[in-house]
Amino acid sequence: MRFPQSPGNRFNYWPGVPFFYSSLVIMYFLACHFYDPSERRLELAQPEVFGGDEPHYLIIISSIVKGGGISVGPMYRSVRQGSVDAGRSRIGINLDHHTLIRDTITGEGRLWSNVFGMYTPVECPPNDPGCVGYARVSEEFPDYTLVSPRFVELPTHPVPFPALLGTLLKTYGARGFQIEKGAIYIQVFLSWLAGIVTYFCGRRLGLSAGASVLAAALLYYASPWLEYSHQLYPATFMGLLLITALWALLSRRPWLSAPLVAVAAMQSEAFVLIFAGWTLALYFLKEKRRALVFAAASSASLLATASISHWLIGKASIREMPFTLDPAVLVRTFIGSEGGVLLFIPWSVAVFCFMAVCLIPRKTETPESTRVLRVMAAGIIPVAGVYMILPITGQYCYGPRYWIPYVPWLALALMLGLRLYEGRKYYRWIRMAVLVMVGSSTVMSVASAAIPPYQTWHELPWHALSCLLHS
Repeated sequence: MRFPQSPGNRFNYWPGVPFFYSSLVIMYFLACHFYDPSERRLELAQPEVFGGDEPHYLIIISSIVKGGGISVGPMYRSVRQGSVDAGRSRIGINLDHHTLIRDTITGEGRLWSNVFGMYTPVECPPNDPGCVGYARVSEEFPDYTLVSPRFVELPTHPVPFPALLGTLLKTYGARGFQIEKGAIYIQVFLSWLAGIVTYFCGRRLGLSAGASVLAAALLYYASPWLEYSHQLYPATFMGLLLITALWALLSRRPWLSAPLVAVAAMQSEAFVLIFAGWTLALYFLKEKRRALVFAAASSASLLATASISHWLIGKASIREMPFTLDPAVLVRTFIGSEGGVLLFIPWSVAVFCFMAVCLIPRKTETPESTRVLRVMAAGIIPVAGVYMILPITGQYCYGPRYWIPYVPWLALALMLGLRLYEGRKYYRWIRMAVLVMVGSSTVMSVASAAIPPYQTWHELPWHALSCLLHS
């Protein structure tokens, strides 16, 4: 594929400079300010984790910062004894362990939840450092305690995201309360950086500077991205990896694109299907040489990341992904009240329509924008198929967490689709419909980002707006 080259004048990027500077300020502001509906005021608050998997990611980060690597068993004990290793809100809490217990002599491993019952907490004597804090539900590993040198507890959550944050914070010399606050501030920066990559990806696709800024604005303000930018979930980190991988593919750098997708796949195994989708897309777009190069780079990247994972935790992957063919689950990923992507990102309706149309075979020469949309669709559709048969795709979070990494792609796809239909008979009506959907997305997303996350979990997308209006 040959893509239009961005104009060489460096001052051509001026529309993006004030936008990105102001967006960085807004994102950091929302990381430490929340509107309290009951008090009807905006309150300054220390950035902190709120729940779900966030405290467990922070435990991994704290362990790395303190030199414990990814052996996180001692961190759970320290949290119970009053440390801030899982965040200020978890001081003294007896957390269930999101870990894999590994026997360092035999190499055997068992999920902590298969050995101890997460719903059976027990009191630990003050003078018993080896107490786990939960009753056993299995006789496996009978000699295991928190202080036994034979066993280690390794995280069941993917390592790349917390490893990056932990390494940066350790280099900075963060300590105590600085770790939680610093981790969220780094998360904000990574989320903001994804918008810049989205902008340059748009320029690579031949979009104007203004249209590329609009794509980044869709990402920041018209999607749940703003909400996730100040939460300690890896969703926006994966989005940064995927949009950079797309930029690298469009820039004819498969040797860079493949490793980025591989790291994203370490965080969520479903992204492995992007390799197959892009390889097939390149092949059918008559880019057979590039398809071969990308396939080779993909194989090498997957082998490398699997080897790293096996070296770290003893297995290539420990993620449990149960599947179901329940019809209710099949449509939930799109229209589910707690996480349906079409409800939380209304303008994605237009994107999926554009992608569906672009897949229809043409007798005439295929426009370049259509070819790019086909590449994006090839990377999205297989993974969406996995989401449609996963019984759990979110839990404690706001909206469609599993879809967040794809939002930069969706924003660019919307701009490309609108460009394809510009000047056609129904373009005015399409543009009006898109403007309405973008407007509703923006109102819902900004309102949700303005109130504490625990008030938006498991709620409809317009719940935050109703809280603000009725406060």
